[in-house]
Amino acid sequence: VAPVTLHVYDVGRSVHTGRINSFGAATRAGGVFHGAIEVYGKEFTFAGSNKAMPGIFSSNPRKCPFHTYRESIYLGDCGLTRRQTLAILHRMAADWMAPTYNLLLKNCCFFCKEFALELGVGTIPGWVYELAKVG
Repeated sequence: VAPVTLHVYDVGRSVHTGRINSFGAATRAGGVFHGAIEVYGKEFTFAGSNKAMPGIFSSNPRKCPFHTYRESIYLGDCGLTRRQTLAILHRMAADWMAPTYNLLLKNCCFFCKEFALELGVGTIPGWVYELAKVG
């Protein structure tokens, strides 16, 4: 059994984004967030690129160098083994290639939503990706 945690970041390093997101998070209206799922001690997320490469990558939890850490949300416990979890990521990789990234339709928060469902812990809070849904 492994805990599954959603790490939420403010996109970029701007203090202004942080202020907007503070309002959006408090009112659950949404904001400009980056999301990543931690399981088995690694943080997994999705990013875009023009290169034909996988968009899913891992890093140390709460240490994304491109965004400002905001908060962590415990989603539940995953009953899958580490090997089963990595197999899910490997299977998902074909659908989450870097060139398919779309800021409004297929971004890191939508990846987190799908990955959390695959891990059996339900979905992520809607306010994390609410602004993208509006677009």
